[in-house]
Amino acid sequence: MYVFGDCAVDPRRFELRRGDATEHIEPQVFDVLVYLIRHRGRVVSKNELLDQVWGDRFVRFLETFSGIDVTEVAPTVACPTLVVHSRDDQRVPLSSARELVTLIPDAQFVTLPSRNHILTSNEPAWPQFLDEVSAFLLA
Repeated sequence: MYVFGDCAVDPRRFELRRGDATEHIEPQVFDVLVYLIRHRGRVVSKNELLDQVWGDRFVRFLETFSGIDVTEVAPTVACPTLVVHSRDDQRVPLSSARELVTLIPDAQFVTLPSRNHILTSNEPAWPQFLDEVSAFLLA
């Protein structure tokens, strides 16, 4: 059992308690919490978490997700749409994002200077991402 502040984490009982109340959290979120507690005192990378907590489940998710084809339904999108894509995305080529944007009526398209498919807050492109999303939402 791990105790910090008024919280207690019991991996054997799969339980997170805050004071006298049991808190409900999703199983994988609990696994991440326990993994981070067990490895406190050092930086745990995103890749390490994906490998240790999700393992091949994450790979299967990516394989399944990448097989979804929205070309038939994209033209029926009837709400304001912003598509944001990293210029040097290592998972999905920029040409795929451009193709998607042409299918969605009146979609706005922004490219960001990044190689990552999922942008993180420590990247130089993050402030631009926030500015673009804010401008889109306020328009």
